[in-house]
Amino acid sequence: MFFFEKDLKPLQLDEKSKRTIKAHGGSLMASEMHFSAGGVGALHSHPHEQIVYVLEGEAEFTLGNETRRIAKGDSIYIAPDVVHGVVAITAFKALDIFSPQREDFLR
Repeated sequence: MFFFEKDLKPLQLDEKSKRTIKAHGGSLMASEMHFSAGGVGALHSHPHEQIVYVLEGEAEFTLGNETRRIAKGDSIYIAPDVVHGVVAITAFKALDIFSPQREDFLR
């Protein structure tokens, strides 16, 4: 299945963040998150495994009880049901990979 950038529609989540589903099928999904400086991905958890790969910018990322500064090229593995969240220090973009797919994102 092909997913072309020109056909993808970002979803504005709030004034400082938006998400674009890049591809999905089977048990995998990839989405791209964009945050303006100061944007917040509130602490949350979900039953999906997730990998975050930082495409650009810097952020403070909380994973469980640990908060670390992350930047371009860094990656994070998030096990199911682990609380996590992010605060963008600069304009920040990350690729999120989920398994299984986030059905809630497809509605």
